[in-house]
Amino acid sequence: MTSDKIQNNNYDCSYNNLTSLKDIEHRKYKGGNFNCSNNKLTSLDGRPEIIEGNFDCNENELLSLKKSPKIVKGDFICNHNKNLTSLEGIPKDVRGAIKSYNCNLSSLKGIQKIVNGSFNCSHNVLTSLENCPEIIKGNFICRNNKLKTLGVSFLNIDGIFDCTSNKELKDTQNYIIEKQIKAKTYKTDEGDFKYEDIKKEFEEYGNKIKRIKNNKKLLNEKDYGLCI
Repeated sequence: MTSDKIQNNNYDCSYNNLTSLKDIEHRKYKGGNFNCSNNKLTSLDGRPEIIEGNFDCNENELLSLKKSPKIVKGDFICNHNKNLTSLEGIPKDVRGAIKSYNCNLSSLKGIQKIVNGSFNCSHNVLTSLENCPEIIKGNFICRNNKLKTLGVSFLNIDGIFDCTSNKELKDTQNYIIEKQIKAKTYKTDEGDFKYEDIKKEFEEYGNKIKRIKNNKKLLNEKDYGLCI
């Protein structure tokens, strides 16, 4: 028999060796956090569609996030799912932080373009940050992966960008400037620095990119005029 409980409007069915959420009486869930962590779930089929607080499916055996809730109004937590290789299926509307560390992620495909809190995808097997969010309103932690390149441009991070313990990443500061990855503080294997330390070079390179884009636009307009 499943041992679940509701406390302060939060629903908790963790530590029950559950293999499915279809069998639990989560109709009791009326809002607040939903905690189904530390079970043996391979799928999230059977979960509520809208979570008013945090959704925690940490420490399971998930193969996919495709049956995730549609809306999570707090944090989405899927850490320690060793069979999880992709974020495809993650809710398109997560209004808090996204925590997906210590899985087996090789891709960030599927994550929303704006994360309204911190995003932690550390301790995975990512070789690139391709498909990562464009705006992160907190910290972006991608340390302890297998990154060979950051593989992302025009990224805005309100807090810390931590890409330490990625031994194959080289010349990281110049890459950050050239690809316009803006954060308050940077932590890299080549040393830590703040945005203020690179602000001049960062803005100069940004202006250079804008001039090139404007020139290309003018050339395209002239070419179009000649074709009329």
